[in-house]
Amino acid sequence: MKLRVSNRAQREADRTDAWWRKNRPAAPDLFLRELVYVVELLMHSPTLSTAYEAEHFEGSVRRVLLERSERHLFYGQLGDELVILCVWGARRKRGPKL
Repeated sequence: MKLRVSNRAQREADRTDAWWRKNRPAAPDLFLRELVYVVELLMHSPTLSTAYEAEHFEGSVRRVLLERSERHLFYGQLGDELVILCVWGARRKRGPKL
């Protein structure tokens, strides 16, 4: 399976990682380690997580919780490609517009 990260997801991941490194000195790389671990799992088992309704993505969209960093990773699958769409704060009252 191939991996593609959207520009939006890359920006959100970079911003979250920078925030985490600055504000969580006891575990500065926790977000990045958790993100990499979950993406590796999804590459082997893309249906591992919960389905999510999205209007503007042609394939099915799913989300998985990064438990320790409290972020949702939204992704889709298009053929043999896993597409990371968004990294979203799990505490937000609404989901992202996808």
